[in-house]
Amino acid sequence: MFAAFWAIISVLVLSFVRKETRLTPVRLLFALEDGAVKALPVSIACATAGIIIGAVFVSGLGLKFTNIIVTIAAGRLWVGLILTMIASLVLGMGLTATAVYITVAALVIPAIINMGVEPVAAHLFAFYFGIVSAITPPVCLAAFAAAGISGSNPMTTGFIAFRLGIAKYVLPFVFVYAPGLVVVGSWWEIVRSIVATTVGLFAVTIVTERWLYSHVNWFAAMIMIIPSALLLFPDLTYNVVGLVIFLGMVSFLRFQRPQPVLTS
Repeated sequence: MFAAFWAIISVLVLSFVRKETRLTPVRLLFALEDGAVKALPVSIACATAGIIIGAVFVSGLGLKFTNIIVTIAAGRLWVGLILTMIASLVLGMGLTATAVYITVAALVIPAIINMGVEPVAAHLFAFYFGIVSAITPPVCLAAFAAAGISGSNPMTTGFIAFRLGIAKYVLPFVFVYAPGLVVVGSWWEIVRSIVATTVGLFAVTIVTERWLYSHVNWFAAMIMIIPSALLLFPDLTYNVVGLVIFLGMVSFLRFQRPQPVLTS
């Protein structure tokens, strides 16, 4: 709230820098009116989520939910992350971004923080999966809304959205195992994580879309899985090997692409 307050003050002051954006009394009234109208949906979402969170804390479900995840995981972080992923996908169905974050912050994020995950990575992990529930079949409300507008088949649209957004299901795990991606750690670890993850996710999209320069056959796509996995693994040696294989496959696919036919 303190940051939001000074952000508003900064906007008011900066508006006087240019004549085009200067806030006259009339413009200020219009800005206040517009802000109040646009704040209504967020306020409703927060109020609704507040009811859920209040019930969770009063009933003690939040603490029990955290203990259930930690107990089932039994010290195995990957199990805890999968359980958190499933819980976030379910809790995020049909909620707005603000409501999703408030809900997962109360229920599932404390569980993985208790398992030793960096707090920033834990929050982003649960929030990403809460948001991506909008394109996750069978509910995928965003895909259903898009299908209603375009007139396409809702489930087909949902599965296509799932395929196009496949990187969002991988990235949260990278946040946890390579915290350099969320700017935690030494500068070298941060640079390694960002570069390796960027190239690794590019390799993942080549596999899912089966396209680079031209159509990528199944055999080449299967080989491209190897560098994508190695680049997303939080280890420099694996990353270097993955990068070499990736560059080799990119060169191979560029050489194999159909050449244009020159006509006189």
